[in-house]
Amino acid sequence: MASIVAGSPASAGNLRGVRLRLCLAVLVLLLIGAMGLWRALSEPSTGYRFGGSPQDGVTAVPTRPHLPPLSGVSALRVTTAEGAVHRLALSALLVAETGGLTLYYRDQRIFYNEHVALWTWLVQAHAGRVHLSVEHAGGTTSLVVQGKTWGELGPRFWVPWCTALLALSVGLAVWVYRSVDGAANWYALSSLAYGYWMVVLAGTSSRLLTQEAVSFQWLHWGTHAAAYLYLMGLCLLLWRFPVPLDGRWINRQRLLTALVVWCTGFMLVDVLEWVDSISLGFRLPNLAPAVLLLGLYTVQWRRSRDQPMQRAQIKWLGLLLVLTLTVPFVASVYAIVDVYSPLPIAYGMVVFSLVFLGFVPLVTRLRLFELEAWWPRAWLWFLGGLLVVVLDVVLLLALPWNGRYALTVALALAGWVYFPLRQWLWRRLSESALPQLADVLPDVVALATESGAPSPVISQRWQRLWDKQFQPQSMNVLACGDRVEAEAQGRWLKVPSVGALPALALGLPMRGTRLFNPQDVQRCQQIVTLIRHGLEAGQAQARGAQAERQRIAADLHDDLGAKLMTLVQMGGHGATAQLAREALHDMRQSVKGMAGQSVAAEEVLADWRAEGVSRLHAAGLKVQWDVNDPPPGCVWSARVQLQLSRLLREALSNVIRHSGARLCVVRIRAQADQVTLSVEDDGRGWPVHPPDDGLDARNPGTGLGLSNMERRARKLGGRHLFDASPLGGARVWVQVPLGAAGGASAS
Repeated sequence: MASIVAGSPASAGNLRGVRLRLCLAVLVLLLIGAMGLWRALSEPSTGYRFGGSPQDGVTAVPTRPHLPPLSGVSALRVTTAEGAVHRLALSALLVAETGGLTLYYRDQRIFYNEHVALWTWLVQAHAGRVHLSVEHAGGTTSLVVQGKTWGELGPRFWVPWCTALLALSVGLAVWVYRSVDGAANWYALSSLAYGYWMVVLAGTSSRLLTQEAVSFQWLHWGTHAAAYLYLMGLCLLLWRFPVPLDGRWINRQRLLTALVVWCTGFMLVDVLEWVDSISLGFRLPNLAPAVLLLGLYTVQWRRSRDQPMQRAQIKWLGLLLVLTLTVPFVASVYAIVDVYSPLPIAYGMVVFSLVFLGFVPLVTRLRLFELEAWWPRAWLWFLGGLLVVVLDVVLLLALPWNGRYALTVALALAGWVYFPLRQWLWRRLSESALPQLADVLPDVVALATESGAPSPVISQRWQRLWDKQFQPQSMNVLACGDRVEAEAQGRWLKVPSVGALPALALGLPMRGTRLFNPQDVQRCQQIVTLIRHGLEAGQAQARGAQAERQRIAADLHDDLGAKLMTLVQMGGHGATAQLAREALHDMRQSVKGMAGQSVAAEEVLADWRAEGVSRLHAAGLKVQWDVNDPPPGCVWSARVQLQLSRLLREALSNVIRHSGARLCVVRIRAQADQVTLSVEDDGRGWPVHPPDDGLDARNPGTGLGLSNMERRARKLGGRHLFDASPLGGARVWVQVPLGAAGGASAS
């Protein structure tokens, strides 16, 4: 990127050069500003500001108190000391802001020749050698010529004068404080040309009647040269910014040569009047650099396709250029069809300063990430105004209407055509390539309601959600983050942590083709808020359910537990007492599970071994109990240990009651993320029953509690298998992920 944006301020070694350029820049500002003030104040004042239009004629607005306004002004009368009377007709063309508003050079010559006479008489009247009076619809009014005051300058002078100095200050500041390269130099030249142009225009637009005759036309030619330099500087700037466009066949030097030849040639045509029409001598040739500027902009647009920051800068610059170039283009079109606007040219030319004032955000990269939000709106607004102009010109050319009637009809047609079209275009532009909130709502609900899933699974879903929503070029996990914010002018979007979900940094949406904008920040905040509220609601529901389970568990323990304990004590060692003991044990396991208290895996495995080995030995079976040591600090949720305990008890009951086995092998592998349980024997294997036994012949072993074991495994999100054992009997195999459905966790 050209150093006009990326370059750093001058180093200490170049501080002397910076100071020299700063002094020179201040001197240029003072000279140009003083020149404009001196020229504007050098005009003698008649107490009236003369103006008019072809439709309304010439009017005179008083600039001093107690003077009446004059309408229907027709001529200026000069009476010499000898009594001779000279009369000069005052037309709307003669009191126009500049002779450049005419269509032909012959009318321009008449304009400046008559101003020579006006200036001569005005200076003589100020010296007291002649007397001036003005003829108007109400008669003849004598004029008293005095020096022009500061108050008579008016906004027609101060608006363009201040705009010129402000724009020139920006251009010179870039030239002073940034590294001096081609882009900065041409940018400064363009601002210098614009500053001169606007200061001269401030004087001519604010004049009361005329200006110093000798320099009037030369300054006018100077503004034409400044217009060429202004566009030429912008072309060379856009050749370097934001990406240098030098190639094999064309480079900056060749482009500069072509522009100098073009502008110099047509300046000669303009000054020497080699053609009859000013449109051919100046207006149309001046549009050629503007067309080149748009072409260079198109090339820069294509070059910045995969560079979001530069694309944002070129978008901004494009709006400035189009808005700036549209004003002279529209003015030239209206001048060609002989229609003039009552708005002073000086006010219209203020829009040219946008290129300089609007360049400040490009240099500072100030809030460029907000550009995506209003860039389409700005274009729709601009196209709406352009449609009115196009319709107005078409009506003027096609129908014999005057300017006001054509403008009224054009506004009405634009309202009927543009606003429905604008709504349609806005809907199309608003349909982002990224998903809407409704498209990712299922993912948001899943994250907000499945907080019990394993942490890696939840983290993957969390990242997939943001990848689906914004399609970021990169995604990094952050150590912390508490709010949604865009950083580095939209290069990064920070997503805060939500519960156990980690904070993320998303880089450049749509795979790096644009910057994040305020709408993206708002969408991210909406998603984060929805997930946070969902998690809080789920936690509140879990707390309520846990409290209710604890209440029911307490009731069971106090009521049913006491009765079962009485049966155990009364039954002695009989079958009833044994059944009561088993019921009491099951009840205690249920109460423990309902209480929701996590249990260390080592304790659960020890309880399983004690109960299982005891039951199998009591049934006369040999036992091989193969269990590994669980990871240190591993705990299982009450639900997991309860369901697996019942599943293991059911499997051992099948071995004891139905297998006819002599050996039972139990293998348990407890890991940090899952537990695998296998029960097998050397018995008769799975029986196959006929259909009329009430069992499913297609599923051997149906009716042996397998459906309960299958249901418990599925509740825990696990897998199960009922098949033949290598020992010759049956095997039950179950694998359950720890952490699913409120399962285990590792401390």
